Amino acid sequence: MLPGILMMLGAGLAATPLAVLATSGAAPREAGLVSGLVNTSRTMGGSLGLAVRSTTAATRTAGRGAPEALTEGYAPAFRVSAAVLVGGALLVLLWLPRPARTAVSSGTEEKITG
Repeated sequence: MLPGILMMLGAGLAATPLAVLATSGAAPREAGLVSGLVNTSRTMGGSLGLAVRSTTAATRTAGRGAPEALTEGYAPAFRVSAAVLVGGALLVLLWLPRPARTAVSSGTEEKITG
C-alpha cells in the first residue's frame, strides 16, 4: 500500500510543475491549446500504458485465476513497463536539444556550443 501512496503523491506533486514547464514557452494566446495538448497526451499515454500492461499480463496468465498465475502475468507486464521507461529516457537524452552554455572568463562571456 505504501508504494502506491508514494507513487500517487509523487505524480500529484509533479503534475503542476510539468504543466507549467510545458506551457511556459507558449505565447499567451496559445497557452490554452498547449495545456490541452499536454493533458490529452498525459491521459492518452496513461491509457495506452495500462492497455499494454493489461494485455501483457492477460496473455501470460491465459485465463488462469490462481494467484500464482497472476504473479506470472504481472512480472512481464512490469518488465515491459521498465523497458518503455528506459527507452523513453534514452529518447529524451538523445533527442532533446541541449541549451548553449556560457562561460565567463576575465569579464567577457563566451558562448560554448556542445
